[in-house]
Amino acid sequence: MRLDWIIAILFCIEYCIRLWVSPLDGRYGKGIRGIVNYVLSPLAMVDVIAILPTFLGIISPELYTLRVFRLVRIGKIGRSRRFKEGLYYFNQAIKSKIQELQISATYTLMLVLLSSTFMYLTESKVQPELFGSIPRCIWWAIMTVTTVGYGDAIPVTGLGKVIASATALMGIGVIAIPVGILAAGFSESFRKKRIENEKIVQQENSVDSVGR
Repeated sequence: MRLDWIIAILFCIEYCIRLWVSPLDGRYGKGIRGIVNYVLSPLAMVDVIAILPTFLGIISPELYTLRVFRLVRIGKIGRSRRFKEGLYYFNQAIKSKIQELQISATYTLMLVLLSSTFMYLTESKVQPELFGSIPRCIWWAIMTVTTVGYGDAIPVTGLGKVIASATALMGIGVIAIPVGILAAGFSESFRKKRIENEKIVQQENSVDSVGR
């Protein structure tokens, strides 16, 4: 509770400092107008939403749970240069490998559908409460393929165990293939960006040499 108030006070101090210096920023204008424009800006509203829940808790303890909205300040990370570069590389990696990712998604879908269908045919009569419908078998297949394995549905017949084993082994590729594809996409994105930067530097050097 005390830490909560310390954090809220620090947020208030930061917000007041931002209000004080906002007229110095040409984007908002000068004087009172600059302060008002800053208060109405999206980033300032995020700050208010993050600070307000703590003080609302004084009015009513039930409103204190609104402090979860303080997490919206995490969105300010998006302003950082490194975060934007990371999003750029991630977007480029997906774009460059979209066909491979589609093939991987198709493989995953086919594996889930086939394994759930075979499991339904094998276990539905033995365990109708667990494998008595295709949707229940799909749930089991997804848990097995993703290696989550809650253990709420387990085959008991020999053939069912064989199907479960094959599904688990083939499910390794469901995680490994997309990871490898994205890793290759990231590597290509970094390489292309580095080549572009080198070309820009070479052009600037050539222009400087001609100017001299």
